[in-house]
Amino acid sequence: MAENVTFAGRVRREHQRFFINSTELFGVQSINLGYAVGGQNLAYLGMNNANFVPAGAQVGNVSLNRLMLDSDPLLNYTGENGFNGYILKNLTNGADNYSFTSGFVTQYGLKCAVGEIPQSNAGITVFGNMGKIATGESSQTLTDFANISAATSGVFFNLTSYGALTVSINDFNSNRLLGLDLSLKINRNPIYRLGSKAVKNVFINYPIEVDCSFEVDINDYDATTLDKYLNLPKVENLTLNLNHFTRGHTIQSFAFSNMELLGEERNVNIDGNVVSRLAYKGYIL
Repeated sequence: MAENVTFAGRVRREHQRFFINSTELFGVQSINLGYAVGGQNLAYLGMNNANFVPAGAQVGNVSLNRLMLDSDPLLNYTGENGFNGYILKNLTNGADNYSFTSGFVTQYGLKCAVGEIPQSNAGITVFGNMGKIATGESSQTLTDFANISAATSGVFFNLTSYGALTVSINDFNSNRLLGLDLSLKINRNPIYRLGSKAVKNVFINYPIEVDCSFEVDINDYDATTLDKYLNLPKVENLTLNLNHFTRGHTIQSFAFSNMELLGEERNVNIDGNVVSRLAYKGYIL
């Protein structure tokens, strides 16, 4: 006779909704949140046991990956402003959450390729609190939870696709773009003061580094020889528009000036066309 088996409960994806302040972020594929309590063992003459004490700032880290089903609110926080993030099981019960406060974007990336929905990813450093946050922890969290509970639950997709992208850079006028990877690295400088565990200010350490690589099916691209890079650098402006896949209006735009070509790779084999990978770098000052 078979035994009766009781399955443990579980929390599925439909019960995990992510909000930036009070704005829901749709299309999220994964979120990883974690923190480590920095500390050290306090050693002294005559001690006969271990004493663990806090040492250094306490910070958390978040990594997020999403499909670009709409414009990305995270791009609004690649500057000086921070934000709160909430993962909620029930929108009417804010107490059931895993959240963070005072998060700052330190890395942002976008990946586009033929046959795929464009995806973004972000790295976030948390200088505030992380875990089960009380709804009344601050005036901001109180406002956020109130707005979330009053929001409607409808989902509106403003979807782009690889076929609805427009890229403006000279090298691709007559060459077929197969994919691109865009990355922003934003170094942050937190300011602390004696007498308080909370961070006082968080500033950007400029410049912001911009890296972009392209995979191109070659038609008539003229490669740059290695000995010309220092004397005659190839500097171009880049504009990228993610448009609606049917209606054509722009959902998200990126524009960078003075992007310098730093490297080229060329792949030639018997199974396909000649493909080049071009790496550009620029800075936001």
